[in-house]
Amino acid sequence: MKEIIEDHLKEGRLKKAISIFLKWEIIHPDVRNELILHSSRLNSAHRKFIDGLMREEDYNILNNKITLALLNLLYEIERKYLGVNLQNIPKSILVAGTGAGDIPEKEVLIAKTLGTYLGQNNYVLVSGGWQGVDYHVTTAFAEAVKQSERPNLHKRLFQILPKNKAPLYDKGNVFYVNEGLEEWTKSLNLADYVVLIGGVGGTYSTYSIATQERIPVFSFFDTRKDTSQVLTDMIQKWPENIYGDVPQSDYFRRLSAEIRSEEDVLSVIQAIEGFMELIEKTAVDQA
Repeated sequence: MKEIIEDHLKEGRLKKAISIFLKWEIIHPDVRNELILHSSRLNSAHRKFIDGLMREEDYNILNNKITLALLNLLYEIERKYLGVNLQNIPKSILVAGTGAGDIPEKEVLIAKTLGTYLGQNNYVLVSGGWQGVDYHVTTAFAEAVKQSERPNLHKRLFQILPKNKAPLYDKGNVFYVNEGLEEWTKSLNLADYVVLIGGVGGTYSTYSIATQERIPVFSFFDTRKDTSQVLTDMIQKWPENIYGDVPQSDYFRRLSAEIRSEEDVLSVIQAIEGFMELIEKTAVDQA
């Protein structure tokens, strides 16, 4: 893990380095909070630079300072935890979906079943802390984690919210960011994969930004709404560079399955896990 983070830092990929850093189970909560702060500073500076409000020289200086701070954190952790087994780092899943109005029963079923499954199977959940899909997946996840062998929500639940908004479920890690683009970028910095359920605009934006960041997205296409637009886009342009050896026909067929019961949801989840394995195998083969 240390070597991977070092490589990203040396190549100037600070966002990726921070994303991997945050998933390192051995880091202390205070270090995690410091990483979030560095990430916020980095995103803020990038926006100012793009908008012409920060000189390139100042932008580069800030990047160098953050890189040095991250390297110091990395070496401090190496000294403190030398010899700790870092295998089996859990996958981080961002779940996004309908958050306004009445939530269809199908979406509630999917969110609760998915949350329970992720909680029971050592995943990390990233959520937006809103009502609707966010709330149902988060509460089901938290309840499953409480009953698991690793009942520490602080290591497994991350909620990203705009400033001055309280989460409906105030547990785990809650991080506040600037309203707008940073809500997506911060969430995606923490995610290995994205799962979409329904949606009324914001969910499609999650797909678009995740695709730009080359993060694989899996949708429950039977929930329609935003996921219908996602389906149309992916059929028109299949992003092979993201999904590796995942068969395109299998991807659409399995994720378009009709959802009527908990068993139907679990069948789609199992398909998603199979696709994740193929994506990771492709990445290893190409390394």
